[in-house]
Amino acid sequence: MGLATSVPATICTRKYGTHVSLGVGILFETAGLLGASWATQIWQLFLSQGLAFGFGMGFLFVASVGIVPQWFSKRRSFANSIAAAGSGIGAIIYSLGANAMIEAIGLGWGFRVLAIVTASVNTICTLLVRDRNKAVGARFVAFDARLFKRVEFLLLLGWGFFSMLGYIVLLFSLPNYAKSIGLSAQKGSVIGALLNLGQGKSQHRRCNVHVLIRLRAWKTPCWLF
Repeated sequence: MGLATSVPATICTRKYGTHVSLGVGILFETAGLLGASWATQIWQLFLSQGLAFGFGMGFLFVASVGIVPQWFSKRRSFANSIAAAGSGIGAIIYSLGANAMIEAIGLGWGFRVLAIVTASVNTICTLLVRDRNKAVGARFVAFDARLFKRVEFLLLLGWGFFSMLGYIVLLFSLPNYAKSIGLSAQKGSVIGALLNLGQGKSQHRRCNVHVLIRLRAWKTPCWLF
């Protein structure tokens, strides 16, 4: 759902600006977490944790992903990698923290605390962030069919598809698989956190730790089995 909102999120950012799009994302993410905390049936989780949270995540991502490169003329890739590493580090904290809260205060209040944290942190970031869309002449095109005629774009699209296909399946299935083979929920959350560590990109000369951890993550189900 997050990727499916790229078109409306791009249009919103172009017409109303970055801060409005981020505000929309905050509202939907918070509503999704709060809705999930009171869900009693599976279809309610699909609407809250699936549609609402995914919609909000898409708006937050599309509106913010291009801001960091706008502020750098040198070492732009390095700056972007630091920003991208935050998603993995944040996921580690969320994975371990969410499991601790569920055990201590229950599933419902665990979701509510996550909603409060999400709303608070994202609101502060939205108030502080500054884009340079006008200065750099940024163009927000929701969909450009001409890109499909470029071989390099198709190769990049294929790489992203197969990379996410392998990563997302592991990300959302490993904790449940760990529990199904007899491990505790705490150990399952630790395994999920270790996989999220792969999002933390660290480069030293020619050694890319991100790639190494991803390769290890592919072997994790074999180790568990």
